[in-house]
Amino acid sequence: MIKQYCNENISKGEIKLKKLVKISILFLIIFATFSINVFADYEIGDINSSEDPLNSRFSVEVNENVKDGIMTMSALPNKQENIDSLIARFETGTAAIGIDVSAWQKDIDWAQVANSGVKFAILRCGYRGTSQGQLFEDPYFKKNIQGALNNGIYVGVYFYSTAINEQEALEEANMVLDLIRGYDIKYFVAYDFEDFTPKGNRTDNLPLEQINKNAKTFLSKIRENGYTACLYGSASFFTSYWNMNEFSDYDVWTAHYYVNSPNCERYNIWQQTDSGRLAGIDGDVDIDVDYTYFFKYNYIDITPYMFNAEFYADCNPDLKKIFGYDEVKLKEHYESLGKREGRIATPVFDPYYYINSNSDLKAAFGDDYEKAYNHFVNCGANEKRRGSKYFDIKYYLSNNQDLLKAFYNSGTKALAHYVTNGINENRLGSEDFNVNTYRRTVDGFHKYHLKYNDTLKFIALDVGGEPVILEDIDITPYMFDATYYYNRYTDLQEIIGMNPEALKEHYENCGMKEGRSASRIFDPLFYASANPDIAQAYGTDYVGMYYHFINNGAKEGRNSSEEFQIGKYLENYEDVRNAFGTCYTRVYEHYVVCGVNEGRKGN
Repeated sequence: MIKQYCNENISKGEIKLKKLVKISILFLIIFATFSINVFADYEIGDINSSEDPLNSRFSVEVNENVKDGIMTMSALPNKQENIDSLIARFETGTAAIGIDVSAWQKDIDWAQVANSGVKFAILRCGYRGTSQGQLFEDPYFKKNIQGALNNGIYVGVYFYSTAINEQEALEEANMVLDLIRGYDIKYFVAYDFEDFTPKGNRTDNLPLEQINKNAKTFLSKIRENGYTACLYGSASFFTSYWNMNEFSDYDVWTAHYYVNSPNCERYNIWQQTDSGRLAGIDGDVDIDVDYTYFFKYNYIDITPYMFNAEFYADCNPDLKKIFGYDEVKLKEHYESLGKREGRIATPVFDPYYYINSNSDLKAAFGDDYEKAYNHFVNCGANEKRRGSKYFDIKYYLSNNQDLLKAFYNSGTKALAHYVTNGINENRLGSEDFNVNTYRRTVDGFHKYHLKYNDTLKFIALDVGGEPVILEDIDITPYMFDATYYYNRYTDLQEIIGMNPEALKEHYENCGMKEGRSASRIFDPLFYASANPDIAQAYGTDYVGMYYHFINNGAKEGRNSSEEFQIGKYLENYEDVRNAFGTCYTRVYEHYVVCGVNEGRKGN
């Protein structure tokens, strides 16, 4: 029984083991197949090989006398264009300038490219060989995509196809999906199929119907995986090769050189030249004009960041005096008058600075500050033009790499970040104004009242505004001191005695008219002698002098008694000077309420 039991269990164990082995083998086969499809490493292409279709493409462009487009390039002379001129011609509030590159550009300095004004880059990720049909990864693709993304440039990709059937087109699409997995592709994935001259390539005599089926297969697969799918071709290719009824719901990237606009029924991006020049790339490069994607992802309306009521009041003391910090009234003033007057309402925009720092705007707008405002909102910020002494978009992005990567070099997003977060985070907005240095240079009064993180108020102070205004107080309560009045006049001691109410009644009915002094801070006889204009205006009208001092003289900081001379008091006590500045009524109050008890001297 024991032997039989053991044999039976051994047999059962062998069966289980065999099943486990079979399952493991099946799993390995599936995983291997999966690995081939998902984690495949593609052969790196060789730009010097005849298998790279760009070799045929370039021979056409340079040597063949054919018509417009990439494949059928006109035999016009090479018209090199600097990117600055193209930006000036085409980059507006609705268009952005970018490039498309491949291994042909070799090593690219992407930091210089970004600084030159490039907003996006379409990168060749791979291609199929022209004769053998092998799949190749562009040898510079990984270096290019990492360099572009690290420098805040939006990225799209294209694949150069020589597919001869739908199966090959699907292979190409799967390869692209493998190559771009894990990268932030903001733009599209484009299908690039081109005709070759001279002949002798695997796509020779491929029927148009098959060409269109291949493209549709590729683009459908790309779209299924959540990417924007785009069809590429020259202007003539879209009329002679592509059946646009089949691609009506796909984006279009067209090429047409040496013209003011492409001869194409619709397009999202226009490849404007193959002879562009810019810093960071040796030799010619294709330059493109984007009318769709950049503003979809990168542009935001900066109007909400162009007005700050408290800052507006601090920069404009005349308005602060009238409206205080009333946001509604301040905004109404800015919209109706302030813009036209060129007033500053935000640290990121000074219309006077903006116009005079941009000669083209000065020529176009003169001193029309409202037009300057509209230009900055609609175009200037997006072009990364500097709007004020206090904020330089290019400086802000280049000195904050986290923002450069987060906002893809977006001028409008950088501006919004500075206003909403950067100021509070104590990030510097420009090289011309360092708030940390400026804090150390301001007078004691502002140091006393402003907090370390009051960056906007420090900027307002530098503008010429007054962020700290102490309201004058009514000094009437300090114009009569019964004890002082009693001690000063012996006749009152004998007649009235120390009766505060009776003494005050005497002062108001008689003493004031007689020119008596009832306070340490006001003696009408001294007031007249120290201020000849007062003596001339009031003569012996001591009541008039009394009210002049309350309503005007105290606010003007006039010397008003022998015991208390405000100029000397402020000179002697730095803490008082820092606390009250030129708000003199508060200085008078301080001496009466605190200074006397603290043993401070008033003269």
